[in-house]
Amino acid sequence: LYADEFEPCNAIGADRGKHKVSAFYYMVGNMHPKYRSQLRFIFLAVLADYELIKQNNNCYDSVLKPLIDDLKTLEDKGIEVNVRGVSQTIKGKLVTVSADNLSAHDLGGFQRHFNSGRICRTCFVDHSDIAGCFLEEDVQLRTPEMHAYHLDSVNANPKNANIYGI
Repeated sequence: LYADEFEPCNAIGADRGKHKVSAFYYMVGNMHPKYRSQLRFIFLAVLADYELIKQNNNCYDSVLKPLIDDLKTLEDKGIEVNVRGVSQTIKGKLVTVSADNLSAHDLGGFQRHFNSGRICRTCFVDHSDIAGCFLEEDVQLRTPEMHAYHLDSVNANPKNANIYGI
């Protein structure tokens, strides 16, 4: 699954962002590699007016619910297909989600700006320190437990969002 936003008209003009669209595309992973990069094998899953996502505090839950429900059905029950007269149940699952930096931060609930504060979604590096960090050992990585703690902290006091970059 790949997520991105695009502006169908006037991407750099005064009304930039007015018609922003959030898009999710997918491809079937067990396809032969020579076909994977061909546009005819990359499919559109979801298109949503980005304004709907902004109105919901940058939460994608309502926009992605139908897709997530379909993915759960595909994984649990599968779909019936007829191949050369033989009916088969095919199952599948979501393996990876990729996105450009802005979309990935948005999906993960991290800050959407990269010019100050904690700008990385995988570690706690600060914008002012990033130029000197070259190794994983130089930074403190985010963990699911820490992230849950930070979310609780932000829910208790929204001013903590800038401290944790979420």
